[in-house]
Amino acid sequence: MLKEKALKGVRWTSLSAVISVGIQTLQLMVVTRFLSPRDFGLMALASVVIGFSQLFIDLGVSNAIIHRQDISHPQLSSLFWFNVIMGSTVFALVVLAAPAICRFYDQPALRPVLYLVSFSFILQSFEQQFYALLKKELHFDAIAKRDIFAKVVGMFVAIVCAMRGWGVYALVWAQLSYALVSVLLLTSAGLKHHRPGLHFRWSDIKPFLHFGLYQTGEGICNYFNSQIDVLVVGRILGVTELGIYNVAKTIAFRPFQMINPVVTQVSFPVMAKAQNDLPRLKAIYLKGLNYLCSVNFPVYVFLIAFADPLVRVLFGAKWGPAAPILEILSLYTMTRSIFNPIGSLMLARGMVRKTFWWNVAMLCLVPVAVFVGARFSLWAVGLALTLLQILLILPAWRWLIYPGCQATLGEYLGALLRPLLVALVAGLALYACSLANLPHPLAKLALGGVAMIGLAGLVNRWLNRPFYGEVSLMVRDAAGKLKIRFN
Repeated sequence: MLKEKALKGVRWTSLSAVISVGIQTLQLMVVTRFLSPRDFGLMALASVVIGFSQLFIDLGVSNAIIHRQDISHPQLSSLFWFNVIMGSTVFALVVLAAPAICRFYDQPALRPVLYLVSFSFILQSFEQQFYALLKKELHFDAIAKRDIFAKVVGMFVAIVCAMRGWGVYALVWAQLSYALVSVLLLTSAGLKHHRPGLHFRWSDIKPFLHFGLYQTGEGICNYFNSQIDVLVVGRILGVTELGIYNVAKTIAFRPFQMINPVVTQVSFPVMAKAQNDLPRLKAIYLKGLNYLCSVNFPVYVFLIAFADPLVRVLFGAKWGPAAPILEILSLYTMTRSIFNPIGSLMLARGMVRKTFWWNVAMLCLVPVAVFVGARFSLWAVGLALTLLQILLILPAWRWLIYPGCQATLGEYLGALLRPLLVALVAGLALYACSLANLPHPLAKLALGGVAMIGLAGLVNRWLNRPFYGEVSLMVRDAAGKLKIRFN
């Protein structure tokens, strides 16, 4: 039963991720025609502030709800109102801090952007618990439907506002529209499973905060590690350069945002239910890692090989300087994707203290790499981050993965090696395709896409049979269902 629910969750999460990335990419393609790099730079700075502040809305109690298997109705009610209180508090703090943030970056235009976007904290505080409960019970269909519809609404708002010449506010109103639609849909679905009562007691919250505070601390460190490049580039190289960097980073992270949640969102609650069965937990983790890399690696090899035609097709010639940045950031994101399933494993085992101290260590290393790179160029920032990620692969196994599920170094590297070989073989063919003298960059992309899918499929069948077999089974299952439906 658990496996069936997990596979259903994978299907719904995959559908949501693919459609969401398609929507966001279409939105970006359109609005880049009307907005300047400076507009994207301002929104990038606002997004860093907003993203950091979001970590404090529930102080990690949502993941504590998923981890704990016995929670009473009064506890859930107290935790719901705790989320609402925290969301309102964070909103007030960001509004108060906005003038100081604008002075630091010498960007007065950033203040009204922060004022408006911070309203999303109040909205999101009402959906936090419902999202956690639906995720815990593997109701990924409700989550996926909500996410897709909310993103469609946000996209239309962004495009209409951009065409009307609203500049950075096209992105602001798109984000607020997404937050409003999301909370309405998620709350409607969540109320079918739990209705919070008018009950609040501090003693109900304390057991969850012990888990949640460590996770919040880890989230703060992790967030700064992932966004310090934006902060440093904006400060040292300027808002216009940041706009170019952020567009390249957005494209580089699109596959990461599409593919990784398919594994991590489903694997966390599944691992949590198997947290005391280490052999089973290890098998789930290694399979998830292998499948994740089997999809991520060839996709990122494609981005590296076709960065220039991709940028020109998506955004136009004026964004050409983003192409070399996309190449190096694709290599960085490909390497970073290896680490992503570790978080689900640690949360499932309740080992939040370990991940907290790991991310504290990263907070000492990542800013140094970014500062060194930023002294030279945008490309050097990506290179420094990539080299650091490669150096951390073995320490991550020894400090986190082995204590979490007892996977040996050979088992861990074996899960990575097969997808890497597939990507390298496919990469040679993609490089040859990228050199083809075709009349239009879109033709190059089409040729490269066909070559990547065909070669990756053939080489996976030879070197990575478990993944190939699972994908083939899912495709046959989906085709069978469609055939039945149309008949």
